[in-house]
Amino acid sequence: MKHLGLLAAFVLCSAVIGLVACARHVPQTTTEGQVFLVLKSGEAVKLALASVYLLDETQALNQAKKALAATADTLRTARADVDRDAEAIRRDRAESLRTRSDQRDKLLEEIEAMKQRGDFGPAYIVKTRQVAKIEDELADDDVGDATITKLRERQRDAYLRYPDEFVAALADAGDHMLFTRTDADGGFKLSFPDDGKRKALLIVAERQLEKVEQYVWFVWIDKMASDAGKLLFANHNDLRRGSAENVVNLSTYLATVPPPK
Repeated sequence: MKHLGLLAAFVLCSAVIGLVACARHVPQTTTEGQVFLVLKSGEAVKLALASVYLLDETQALNQAKKALAATADTLRTARADVDRDAEAIRRDRAESLRTRSDQRDKLLEEIEAMKQRGDFGPAYIVKTRQVAKIEDELADDDVGDATITKLRERQRDAYLRYPDEFVAALADAGDHMLFTRTDADGGFKLSFPDDGKRKALLIVAERQLEKVEQYVWFVWIDKMASDAGKLLFANHNDLRRGSAENVVNLSTYLATVPPPK
């Protein structure tokens, strides 16, 4: 029995050592990148202390869904069919004016009958005031244009504001695999298991000018082309640009309507 116990312990220890050895031999891959901006002058500004998150595919898609949910109201306003709404407003306004016109005509008939009877009491005064009010409404040539203008302004504001709102919502990182920050040259390096599964990088950088400007990159690593072994993150593939590497393409979310005038 003693020998059997020792044998079992030996087998167990061998299995544990084997598992540890296998775990230690999982292949690793390293991703290096640099984050910078190219100004109109041609000067490259390296973005130090940018937050760099590594996400697996599920985490990346969940991050995108979270940002979409947080900005749904603004996107809905940006996508609004203002021309259709304007037509409905004008139609309702015209119907309202026809109804009021009929009301005025009926009141005028009643007033005329009261005149014939010599009835100039309180009811007569009330009806004449009602007619005057309706005629003021009918004289107003605003067929809903003020309301329609406000709708167009609201849509335009949402259309222009949406990318920044989405970027801000996306920058609030949720679940992720790894995290690091860029160095003084805007560089970073991440090592992680090469398990063959898709990975994404979410990079959030800020630049202090008159106000704090925020820049976000959210890309699939397998779609990025390296330059001398480094992935480059700059103006050309910023999230707002809608490049092919992006996990989400903001331009497709706004593609249902043309840019408001």
